[in-house]
Amino acid sequence: MLSTGSMDTVPCPNCGAGLTPPREAAAVVVCEFCNAYSLVHKGELSLAGKQAPLAEIPSLLEVGATGKLFGRPFTAIGRVRYDYEDGLWDEWSLFFEDGSMGWLQEDEGELTLFEERIVHPEETDLDVSVGSQVPVAGHLIFVTEVGDAKLLGGQGQITSYLSPGQCFAYVDGTSSGRQAVAMSTSGMTVLYLGRPVEPGDLVR
Repeated sequence: MLSTGSMDTVPCPNCGAGLTPPREAAAVVVCEFCNAYSLVHKGELSLAGKQAPLAEIPSLLEVGATGKLFGRPFTAIGRVRYDYEDGLWDEWSLFFEDGSMGWLQEDEGELTLFEERIVHPEETDLDVSVGSQVPVAGHLIFVTEVGDAKLLGGQGQITSYLSPGQCFAYVDGTSSGRQAVAMSTSGMTVLYLGRPVEPGDLVR
């Protein structure tokens, strides 16, 4: 029987199951029992829709996992998954012990930690060529990969609005010596800036 909300949980608006209260950075919570996703407003949840459960694939993390990344203790509070031409990638939302957030991209075993996330309230034209440079949210990206991706869904607590099936244009590259990923869809562009994660940087 599913537990309902209590003092240390909040109820899922769809099935009533008790869920971990959302952290301040969370914008969406996905119910682990019924896969409903809810918007977060002042610590309360309002039902936004339902999604198909994510397929189980090998991963270094799971929701609720703890560890250290570059020596900094973290908890993985959620993830979103994207489908693109070469397969799937997961973006993990990491809550660090010092209160900051990070986003760990896991793509076929390759890891990148993005420590800066910039949301630009306009769509950006990412129809560019590999080897070109494109300005995004005040940063110039040297482009090494161009493609399209579709958001499949999420788990746990997510720091941006979740809309399963939403499609994005994206570019990968570098900007001022940092790894950069820009994703653009109708009315919004998100830019991530960070660094690659090598074996040994992530300790569970």
